[in-house]
Amino acid sequence: MRFLINIVSVFSLFFMVVSAAAAENFELNNKTILGSTPITAKLSTSTYHSRALEDALRKLLADSANTVTGFTLVEDGKLLIDQIQSKANVLIHEYKVMNVKQDARDYKLEVNFLYSNTETRQSTARCVRLPINNIPTNFVYQSSNSNLIPWARLNATSMSKQLSGLSFKPNVELQNSKQRQKPTNALYTLKKSSKAQKIYELNITLNTRQIVDPNFLGKVSKIGATLNIETLRNGTIVHSETRNEDFLIDYKTISNLSIVKSRKNWKKTEDEIYKSISRMIEDHARVLKCISLKPNVALSSGKFVLNFGSAEGINLKDLIIAREENGREIFLEISTLNKHDAILELISSVDDIQSINVDNVKILSGA
Repeated sequence: MRFLINIVSVFSLFFMVVSAAAAENFELNNKTILGSTPITAKLSTSTYHSRALEDALRKLLADSANTVTGFTLVEDGKLLIDQIQSKANVLIHEYKVMNVKQDARDYKLEVNFLYSNTETRQSTARCVRLPINNIPTNFVYQSSNSNLIPWARLNATSMSKQLSGLSFKPNVELQNSKQRQKPTNALYTLKKSSKAQKIYELNITLNTRQIVDPNFLGKVSKIGATLNIETLRNGTIVHSETRNEDFLIDYKTISNLSIVKSRKNWKKTEDEIYKSISRMIEDHARVLKCISLKPNVALSSGKFVLNFGSAEGINLKDLIIAREENGREIFLEISTLNKHDAILELISSVDDIQSINVDNVKILSGA
């Protein structure tokens, strides 16, 4: 099917399609195709140029088993893709004429296309995996009203050992509240000393209180527990939650007979409390396997640096999307993948890298 091309000016043949949604298995393809047209009459160079470009585009779509009715190139070199994208499942992000050759018989163009398949299933924002195996864990235990039921006391050392046996094998340090450093914000981080900081930390604080509730049927004794869990990255909280639970430890009837729970089975009750607290922390850890965190890209000494690396689940085939001030999408690829960051290189052609907004970027999963 013949392409209908209307060209006002096509000497500048670089364009960007401002439409590219994040996909679950997004793959950006780069292909250089030779387009050609025979020289059969005394026509203008722009006419042969457009016919050779038409041939290159036809070959690209043929390779992808697509046909289209037509498209239009406008004065600023941008492609009006409403006619192409309605009939094809190829999304052309950029193209650039790399080389032009002309002899007595043919006019030829080497055209580089940056494109993807629009049939790829769309997904929500990419989640990040936090590396929590052997994570440094600061555990603080505080209790109040412990004299109400003196035989029912939890042991901080026993709980610390219990936590060390969790599935992600945290490196637990038992602390008091005065040892706990306050999580930082950006301003505080700038003022801190140059002491080396842990990338990831887990802060766990357990507060318990004894509760005695007499009623007309007897007396109920409980331990009320409040568990606060914070995951920090570079001193800043990235995920936190608070859990509350009451544990029955003794139940006496009005005739002072202990049933269900009592001092006699306190050891069993104590173990149940430790296991329940461990389950809460395991639940927190599961969330960290796929957590929504905003990726950041910094421009340092002319290099783009992503704030996530292989430890956070980034791989070399992932792509980064940023935008220029005019809204045009910019693609970057990973050139160097480190443990907690990655060095990026531009795929898209950009005249001024300072025009790129690095504060709002997306990560596309590489196929």
